[in-house]
Amino acid sequence: MRDTKRLWPFAALFLVALLMAAPAFGQTITTGDVAGVIKDATGAVVPNATITLKNADTGDVRTAVTGTAGEYRFPLLKPGKYTISAQATGLKSNVENFEVLVGQAAEMNLTLSVTASQQVIEVQAEAATLQTENANIETNFTKAQVDALPMPGGDLTTLAMTAPGIRVNVTGGSSNMNANGIPGASILYTVDGMDQNDPANNINNSGASNNLLGANAIGEVAVVLNAYSPQYGRMAGAQVNMVGLTGSNQFHGNLFYNFNWEKLNANSFFANSSGTPRGRSDAHNFGGRIGGPIKRNKAFFFFDHENLRYVLPAAGIVSLPSPQLQTYAIAHVGAAELPLFQDYFNLVKGSPGINRAVPVTNGSGQLQDGNGHLGCGINTFNGTPTGTGGVFGVDTPCAVAFGTNNTELNTEMNFTIRGDVNITSNQRISGRYNRD
Repeated sequence: MRDTKRLWPFAALFLVALLMAAPAFGQTITTGDVAGVIKDATGAVVPNATITLKNADTGDVRTAVTGTAGEYRFPLLKPGKYTISAQATGLKSNVENFEVLVGQAAEMNLTLSVTASQQVIEVQAEAATLQTENANIETNFTKAQVDALPMPGGDLTTLAMTAPGIRVNVTGGSSNMNANGIPGASILYTVDGMDQNDPANNINNSGASNNLLGANAIGEVAVVLNAYSPQYGRMAGAQVNMVGLTGSNQFHGNLFYNFNWEKLNANSFFANSSGTPRGRSDAHNFGGRIGGPIKRNKAFFFFDHENLRYVLPAAGIVSLPSPQLQTYAIAHVGAAELPLFQDYFNLVKGSPGINRAVPVTNGSGQLQDGNGHLGCGINTFNGTPTGTGGVFGVDTPCAVAFGTNNTELNTEMNFTIRGDVNITSNQRISGRYNRD
């Protein structure tokens, strides 16, 4: 029997190591952080200054004290808008607004002054020319960009397609895109840290549309192409990290409806060449979201509902028995089979589009026979006398052909329910349920 008493020191050491290591992570795939140095008006660093950070949406407040070199850091911050200020004995800074981006470290250096006014300074969240906190090549999309940028069909993967190094798969392939030539099955999609990859094919989760729905419930997206930082891993292509929206101290919501009308879509070149009318092609993408407080500064709710309904034309060529072949068949089948053949040929005569049908001739066109047998095949009726002076496959076609458009209908529905609770300034709990 194993002596479990000897394992306790190792277990305790492992637990202590975890507790000590936790603050070392500045940001994760769902958070960011802010760091900086506090100085006075002369440029000297200010130790033991108190830094106050406030989330503009939830009212969550965190404080920190600068070190001996005037430095401070707030790790593991939820992406969004914040205000920050600092004060020390007899000194005070202005209140500055800025935005935390997922996976990024914002640098906010504050200056304390004896006569500091309570002026609020807006800091634009522009990408730094040189990212000094890590070596990741990262493209960020803020909530305003997620809401404003076009996403056909509500497909979240289209955001990543705007990042340098991403190539759209326009002729098929693995997933909707690849990253620096690495197949799409090597791209990891996450929402609030949870995988959004299809477990069978390891591409983006979706229904029949192959669209990653849920864009109206996403607040920020980061596309990382060389994920060297320890919070990333597993996939060699790209990391598409999405952070969901939450409720806040103010009720907020939206309604949207994107409509693509079939009359605005042109007929295809190949349909025109075969005389096929334009097929139905329209799309409806609609839904809405709402979020707000359950208890101010403490508990919040969020709900999002999205729908996708579209119809696409499926162009193709229909080949049916020619009138000559129908006559030949009626004359040569047995009495027992005759009613079945007659019923079938009556259906052929009533087929939608039969009025556009043309006799199959030899050639390379869509409605022609490239094998040179007038649509009769090689070992079927080709070379058989018609009984009326002709020969099938020589001077008499076995088929008539016409182009057609079938209607392909797809409907999808996606909804998200989320709740967030601030237990203390350092303890929070979130729950999220999503269904496509």
